[in-house]
Amino acid sequence: GNATLSAHFEEEAARWRGVVLERLWSEDLSFFTTLAQPPPKSLHAEIKWYRRKDSPTKGNSQSVQTYFGCLACPRGRACPPERGWPVGKLVPVRELSALASPWYFGAVPAAPAGRSRKFATAWAQLHDAKGFASPWGPRTTERRSQCYNFSNAAQCNWNGPVWPFEVSKAATALAELLQTHPPQPHAGIAAWEALMLTYARAHTRARAEGRAPPHVDEDLHPEDGYWITRRKLHGVRPWAGAGGLGASHGRDWLPERGA
Repeated sequence: GNATLSAHFEEEAARWRGVVLERLWSEDLSFFTTLAQPPPKSLHAEIKWYRRKDSPTKGNSQSVQTYFGCLACPRGRACPPERGWPVGKLVPVRELSALASPWYFGAVPAAPAGRSRKFATAWAQLHDAKGFASPWGPRTTERRSQCYNFSNAAQCNWNGPVWPFEVSKAATALAELLQTHPPQPHAGIAAWEALMLTYARAHTRARAEGRAPPHVDEDLHPEDGYWITRRKLHGVRPWAGAGGLGASHGRDWLPERGA
C-alpha cells in the first residue's frame, strides 16, 4: 500500500475525531450538536432567485422551503433560525443525525470505558418521549425543542418527522456501539431490537392507514404513521390543497393508481 497516503488519512481521521469530540459535544445537553456558522452572503439572493418563475423551482413555495428549510419560511417566527443562532456557539438542539453519525463513523472511542460511557448517555434520548421516541420511529429532532415543527408546505422536513434513512443510520450506529464498546446503561440489545421492529413496521402503509399495498416514501408522521410526502404531494388530508399531483377536494386518488 501507499504508506504516505495511509498516514495522511490516519492524521485526518484523528483530527476530525478531535473536532467531533472536543468541539461538538455539549456538556449541557449530554449530546453532540452542531456549531453555528454564518449564513452565506448569497443566501437572500438565492432565496429570491428560487422564488422566481424562471428558476429551477418555478417559484413553487414547497420546493423553495425544501431547498432552504426554516430560512425560507414565509411566516414570522420567533424561533432562533429567524434571528440566527449565535455564530461559533453550539446550537442547543438534539438531532438524530448527531446521535447516529459519531458512532456510525467510529468517531467515539471505545476506551477508556468512562469516556465511552459519558458519550453513550446521548442514547437515552432514543427512548425519551420528549426526545426522539415516537410510535413510528425516532424523530429527526427532539420533541421538546422549539424548532420541532413540520407544519409547512415543504415535503422534505428534517425538523420532526421520522426519516427511515436516518433511522437506518441510527440502527447501524447502535449496532457498532453494542459490538465494539463496553456495555452501556442507555443502549442495549433490547433498544436495538425495538428500533428495528419499529423500523420494519413503518415500512408498510397498511399498518398506519389500514390499506394496501405497502408504501414506502421519504418521511412519516411520528404519531400517526402516514407518509407525509405522499399526502402533501397529493393533497390528502390533513394536507388538502398542499399538493398538485391529482388530488381533488381531499380525495385520495392513490389507491386507484395502485400507489
